[in-house]
Amino acid sequence: MGQAMARAWQIKYSADEGIVMVEVSGTVNRDDLMTMLAAGIATAREHNIKQILIDGRQATIAASPTKLFALPRLLHEQGLTRGHRVAIVIPGSPEPDEDFRFLETVFYNRGFSLRLHPEMAQALAWLKQTPSLLTQTDTPEP
Repeated sequence: MGQAMARAWQIKYSADEGIVMVEVSGTVNRDDLMTMLAAGIATAREHNIKQILIDGRQATIAASPTKLFALPRLLHEQGLTRGHRVAIVIPGSPEPDEDFRFLETVFYNRGFSLRLHPEMAQALAWLKQTPSLLTQTDTPEP
């Protein structure tokens, strides 16, 4: 488990679901996101899977858009491919805050499958879809 002050994260592999789950709480910055996702990518690679679920219901992002903008490139260098699917379960209401929405848009614009979901069941269902079953509703609004 990685920890620093008011934030914590933990990675679990679920053989039953065929996913890597990253549980995160507290306020996270770009470096925290980078470390968590890189660890999730490494765990997924170790188990030969491409689905990563981030439970961010207890988290907030504290990073400037400029720092978030670099994440796709940095994570690609750590092994993230366009074949990976990353679902983030967001905190609170069905509408994500601006930082979460910006993060999703940056990844989408770079061709990566990272989507926000207000509920765990919805995120799991999206992860289990095959790419050919994805619809236009899976893409963020321009």
